[in-house]
Amino acid sequence: MNKVLLALLIITLFLTSGCLDTQITHVVIREDHPWEIASGRRMWHTLRYNVGKQVETLHLSVGVREVTLLLPLHYTHIFALYPLGSNSPLGGGLTPLRKEEKVYLSQREGALTDTLLRIVPTWSEIVSHLNYDKIVGDILTFPSSYKIDYRTLVKDLVEGNYDVSRYNYQNTYEASFDTLPSGRYVSDSPNCPSFYKSEYRTVVLDSLIPGVYNFYHVDLKMMCTLLVPDDKNTKPTYYMKALDTLFTITNSEYQKLLEGR
Repeated sequence: MNKVLLALLIITLFLTSGCLDTQITHVVIREDHPWEIASGRRMWHTLRYNVGKQVETLHLSVGVREVTLLLPLHYTHIFALYPLGSNSPLGGGLTPLRKEEKVYLSQREGALTDTLLRIVPTWSEIVSHLNYDKIVGDILTFPSSYKIDYRTLVKDLVEGNYDVSRYNYQNTYEASFDTLPSGRYVSDSPNCPSFYKSEYRTVVLDSLIPGVYNFYHVDLKMMCTLLVPDDKNTKPTYYMKALDTLFTITNSEYQKLLEGR
């Protein structure tokens, strides 16, 4: 029944929007998130994408791995998908140069698409006509594509000074964990490794770029958030907090969530 309703919705949108001016696009989550692997549970997501001067937001329920959108033709569309609404995003893009209906999201492209969507309200024309595939290809030439300074990259796109040789982060930071509860911590970001903390051992993570990192404590079912500022004079800070109830409900309650998607 859900598939029938979805098909009717797509047909209705297609007819009312103008057949020649729109395209059906399937946005697909193909990767298994590290927290999903560690917990054995699928997560819910928030999808953000550009349409003209707007950034649209769509909620994906627990277990949903694909969504169908009707988007304007002849423009570049950028997608950022946030596990649990705000965790490290997955990303992807679709340009008029690619005659494909499916976009596969990956963590590798998440930071890029997150940064691009932030400039849409002011610089929508740049994003809508961007050669996204070229930028992704350029990023992959770096020895480690996760050390890219995306803020500088996007700033240069706006100013017309794009130069791929400029975007490798020069300043990285170190974070020490000494007061955390012992146990296994699973990172949500490709920019930061997972780690195990023993009771009397300090864990040090180095080569971190500025940003927010989240870790899933497997046994306690809690989350540790690490804040890394872009300032050599300010130390990174961290704190523990409750995790989304998705990870703490019973198996039967979780199964009901899956069946309700």
